[in-house]
Amino acid sequence: MDLRIIVETTFENGTTKTHRLGGLSRPFRRTQPEGFGLFLKDAKAILWQLQDAILRDQIEEISEASRICPDCDGVRAIHDYRSRVLDTLFGRFQVKAL
Repeated sequence: MDLRIIVETTFENGTTKTHRLGGLSRPFRRTQPEGFGLFLKDAKAILWQLQDAILRDQIEEISEASRICPDCDGVRAIHDYRSRVLDTLFGRFQVKAL
């Protein structure tokens, strides 16, 4: 059995973005009783990738929304290209506001 894990994000403006988080393989002929289900190391990796995908999509959406000038509806220039380090429950992530 092969399993693909795909996350699709739908933003408020209607656009969608797809992230392929990876996959798992569980050949049934080689599976022992302790090999059924999801291993802890696989679950941790999937959660880390899911957190990374969600975090990056949120940063992208917030960055795009904050670049719009409330007075003239023009797009503001970016003056700070430094990346940020965010600490979450699932680890430390480095993101760049665009």
